[in-house]
Amino acid sequence: MWTLRFIPFALLALSGFAQGFSIDSEFELTQRNAFRVAEDERLSQNKQTGSIELSGSPNYSTSFTVIGRASFDHYYDQERFNDSEVDDHKSETELREAYVDYFIDNFTIRLGKQQVTWGESDYFRVVDLVHSLDLRDFLLPYAENFQEARNTLNMMNIMHQGDIWETQLLFIPDFQQDTLPSPSADFSPIAYTQLNEQLGMPEHSTPDAKIDNAAWGFSAKGVFDMGDLGFYGYSGWNGDGTLRLSNSGPVFDYQRRQFIGTSFSAPVGAFVLRTDIAHRFNERLNAQLGSGLPYVEKDVNEILMGLDYSHASFNSSVQLVHRKVMDHESTVSVSPESNSFSIYISQELLGDRLKLSYLMLGESDDFNGLNEARMIYQFNDQVIGTIGVNWFEGDIDTTYGQFDQQDRIFTGLKFFL
Repeated sequence: MWTLRFIPFALLALSGFAQGFSIDSEFELTQRNAFRVAEDERLSQNKQTGSIELSGSPNYSTSFTVIGRASFDHYYDQERFNDSEVDDHKSETELREAYVDYFIDNFTIRLGKQQVTWGESDYFRVVDLVHSLDLRDFLLPYAENFQEARNTLNMMNIMHQGDIWETQLLFIPDFQQDTLPSPSADFSPIAYTQLNEQLGMPEHSTPDAKIDNAAWGFSAKGVFDMGDLGFYGYSGWNGDGTLRLSNSGPVFDYQRRQFIGTSFSAPVGAFVLRTDIAHRFNERLNAQLGSGLPYVEKDVNEILMGLDYSHASFNSSVQLVHRKVMDHESTVSVSPESNSFSIYISQELLGDRLKLSYLMLGESDDFNGLNEARMIYQFNDQVIGTIGVNWFEGDIDTTYGQFDQQDRIFTGLKFFL
């Protein structure tokens, strides 16, 4: 399969340089616990995660990086869970990234399993749409670490560094859908759980791994006196499936996605202004159940405006996102317009050893949101401790409010070697 070929090529390339150079290694071990404080009070996570990163440069024109991760969550190792349903919640071993960089003049050619980041936003994916997400724990991992919550892809990534513009061309003969929670898991959406109870677990109709199904992406980012300006174009896949009913039951279809976008950021005194804008062509949206349609195709516009403020050890950020479905009709299941926001503040104390932060992700039309307050303390260069709380607000039929019984206190301990 084409989706698996880059990794063997990358490892084959590395084997020719296996002698005469050193390999740098980093190991990280994390213990994370959570206790649910809503009506059903109980331990809701007891998870150990280990990751290792190996990197090296066999010569001046070549380097490589390999990142692996393994985890086990004892919370899902209980009789009340169906083992086959929660298997990947309970334990997982994953090759996160494995790529080789070749340097030729001002070009870098990166081959293998990797991830790319587009745009200026922190939590909202206006132009940052190349990768699907791991949603098994909803948006909690994404809010904590963008890099860890993306599903990585095999691709060829050609980068050119010019005097002003940094350009990038992506060829991606790979596909990864959003990783959804089990219907019995804590963060299974209510509609998903009800669908499974009535019609059974949906199947996934994923695209074949063929060259003519490959995704393409292009970005160009320039640095000017006025600020940073970026342009983006993508023709690939939407990792968020469209649900349809077939003779055999519910099916998630995955459709092509095309969009163009731009980003801009500029300092204004102690502030930084950020914006992302995207126009998506013929985005496939879920249709109203009574329409008889499997989906509806509409252009979608999305714009993000953000303002950051930083002074000494204090940082804050506010982002507003407006989304509009063009030529909206009653057959479309989503609203013609919607608005989302994020608020983030942090304060460092005791030098940079202690950090207090607060984050809220929310929707303003029918107010609902996810809140997270966190305290991080760095004991030394090898040990970092965390304690915090997540709580949800909103009605039960809203994006965040449906998880109002998942309010929790969490702790974490991270070791670096």
